[in-house]
Amino acid sequence: MALSSIVLQQRNLDITACDHHPETKHFLDENMRLNQLPNIDFHQADWNGINVEMGKFDLIIGSDVLYESEHAGLLSAFIQRHAEHSAEVIIVAPNRGHNAQFSKKMVNEGYDFDTLELNVGNTDGLIPKGRVLSYQRY
Repeated sequence: MALSSIVLQQRNLDITACDHHPETKHFLDENMRLNQLPNIDFHQADWNGINVEMGKFDLIIGSDVLYESEHAGLLSAFIQRHAEHSAEVIIVAPNRGHNAQFSKKMVNEGYDFDTLELNVGNTDGLIPKGRVLSYQRY
């Protein structure tokens, strides 16, 4: 989350970050300080909870958030509560086996779906395997 937040903040975009882990805000603030950037609006959010104060967004991004089987349902419901009617969702997902379940839920909510494979051939083993899952609803 910190890297994407830094890049978006450097581009002067209006962003809000959220995470469930209690230490995330501290790490995010420290990364902003190290990169000489202003702090980012942050909400500690539970996917099960109603986070009314967060509002709605036209772009939602996440990385490695589908690592448990129940996350597909929890995350898709969270996105429905916080996505504008016209929205884009981008999830970077290692191949943990829960991507298809999540994608099916997103398509059922009216999103178009596309995927980009990250399994590029690289002999040094430094490029991670996975997918970029992209959803758009108009």
